[in-house]
Amino acid sequence: MLLQLNQILIEPFLGSKDNNDDRILASLITLLRKHPNNYVNLVNEDINLHNKAEYANVPFVEVNSGK
Repeated sequence: MLLQLNQILIEPFLGSKDNNDDRILASLITLLRKHPNNYVNLVNEDINLHNKAEYANVPFVEVNSGK
């Protein structure tokens, strides 16, 4: 499935359509709502995005690049 990140933001607290973190979270929230029985997780190493995901109740996995 190819996901377009230029969707309209769903949650008002997510902020700007120009902010990549907000666009990613809005897309994940869309997926979670459209496919509630599927496993959807954010996987990356950006702590700020993890904080936003936690606030938005979006499941995430912390990874460490080993740097």
